[in-house]
Amino acid sequence: MTRSAKLVFLSGSVLCAVLALGGARLARAVAPFFPPPFSSNPCSDPFGVIDSLEDPNFIYNLAPLKQCIALCKKAANDCREQVHIGASCELAVQGDQATYDAATCLLQNPSDSAARKECNAGKAQSRSLTKGEIRSERDSALASCQSWLATCVATCGAS
Repeated sequence: MTRSAKLVFLSGSVLCAVLALGGARLARAVAPFFPPPFSSNPCSDPFGVIDSLEDPNFIYNLAPLKQCIALCKKAANDCREQVHIGASCELAVQGDQATYDAATCLLQNPSDSAARKECNAGKAQSRSLTKGEIRSERDSALASCQSWLATCVATCGAS
């Protein structure tokens, strides 16, 4: 589960726990917030792409050399494309999170602009850290696509 999925799940879980445990007293003890509309991460996980790749040692090695290499390259390009799609989606979700965060800060601090500003700054810092983690995960996954390609090409003509 990616960081954004964990954040979405966690925020929804906290709300569910408050409602399930019931009580108005408990609900008042937890600061109200506006969660994102997703109950789970709507994006594909960049590392999920890597996990779904077939074993590069055997996938195309029975094809003629030129075709094997071409298939390996095509698969690696597909891998990179899917990693970028997943990471871009996760980054967009984090960008959208600013809207929910601003509404939450307003809800929690309706008449205290200084507290609202501090709340927004804290949430912005958290989103920035999460975006950095997403970019790092993307870069690692892209390196894994490249490694997969190298292994795949090395098996071409080995049979």
